Amino acid sequence: MIKAGELNECASLQVEQSTQTTKGNILKTMVVLDDEVWINIHTLTGQALFYADKLASETTVKLKMRWREDVSVVSRFVTRHGTFLVTTPPVDTDFRHMELTMFAKQVPHNG
Repeated sequence: MIKAGELNECASLQVEQSTQTTKGNILKTMVVLDDEVWINIHTLTGQALFYADKLASETTVKLKMRWREDVSVVSRFVTRHGTFLVTTPPVDTDFRHMELTMFAKQVPHNG
């Protein structure tokens, strides 16, 4: 269960959307789903980092947020500290639609 004050980072939730141009080329863009999503960013170290990297390479952080249906592995979170690409499918903690936990990797802001 999420404790008061635990979600301490405001982020913009974005998802990748692909469209086809008139010439048949695929154009990928990031669409903002929500401009104010509160998340918790936990940097992984040691054994946790080792095991998370086995699930998805380059994983560096664990993200926690309130449950929502539209978060997936094509999502990213943009904060004042960086951009975080979701690397594993979000897990509905306790299967009660209260919170989501997922692993992500931090990339440069333009990535």
